[in-house]
Amino acid sequence: MINVGFIGCGAMGRDHVRRITDKCGNAQVVGVYDTVLGNAKQAIEDNRLDATIYDSADALIDDPNVDAVVIASRNDVHLDPLLHTIAIGKPTFTEKPMTINGSDSWKVVEAEVAKGRKTIQVGFNWRFDPGYDAMKTFVGGGQIGALLMAGMRHYNAQASTSYYGTDNVINDTLIHNFDMLHYMFDGDITSVEMKFARMNTLNPNGESLREPQLAIVEFSDGALATAEANVNCQYGYDTPYRPARRAASRTSNAAWSASPASSRCRMSPRRRCARPVRSATRSRPPGSTDSSRHTTASSTGSSRISRPTGSRAARRRPHGTAMWRTWLPTPRWTACTTAGASP
Repeated sequence: MINVGFIGCGAMGRDHVRRITDKCGNAQVVGVYDTVLGNAKQAIEDNRLDATIYDSADALIDDPNVDAVVIASRNDVHLDPLLHTIAIGKPTFTEKPMTINGSDSWKVVEAEVAKGRKTIQVGFNWRFDPGYDAMKTFVGGGQIGALLMAGMRHYNAQASTSYYGTDNVINDTLIHNFDMLHYMFDGDITSVEMKFARMNTLNPNGESLREPQLAIVEFSDGALATAEANVNCQYGYDTPYRPARRAASRTSNAAWSASPASSRCRMSPRRRCARPVRSATRSRPPGSTDSSRHTTASSTGSSRISRPTGSRAARRRPHGTAMWRTWLPTPRWTACTTAGASP
């Protein structure tokens, strides 16, 4: 049994505590630390843990009873615990971002290299999503040719905290998109240009949070991508790849038929979330017709959302498919690719 210690027991930290307690049969939470004592106590009470509350992050890390550490504290206090765990060789999972700037991140990398052992894992959870994983296998196999361009969006109903500011749009939100673009394109990012749209009037954080934001990403091989972020869109959590035209070739149909299925969701207004329903993989190329219809969630009961498969409408999200915590079971990757590649 792996004994895990938690540094940071806010909403995200407590969520991780719950997952380890409920989902991991070979791990248990034995210690917690938070600058707010009430958060640490709540993490223990909510999960009925027999765990120690430590007075400091260092005390938790140094305890020989703690085999591994999870860091889910504020972004600006990740550095010191990371350097400490590297120094004593204790495996650590840290929430993204690893640190809040490049110079501090290099300190972590250099410390790990000097130690000669991989100790740190950063929480880029999209890489473990079944849909992204399937798409990485598909794209990496070269079946649709070289990727030329791609577009992504990352929308949240509201900013996650009252102190969420302009920098957090990159450090907390778009960082996932940058990681996934790097992962899919399998190339180095050479430049990122950030642009600000006019101020979102629904933004409760005021001038300290400038958004929406648009990132224009350029890769070393000349490929381009965009990623847009709106952290106060109000309607839900929305993170698919945006549809983009592929080069005209036989591979367009092949890519469409091989893309992961995510055409139906079951809505629950009471829970205000969307649960995925397994459906058949799309087998029709863009432009074909389909008589399927979709409905929107009502305020009186659960409704089923069914997007037409294979038609143009299948590439658009029906109005009712996103609510406060909509979970998108699979991404839709429709990036522009090299013409003439083998199907």
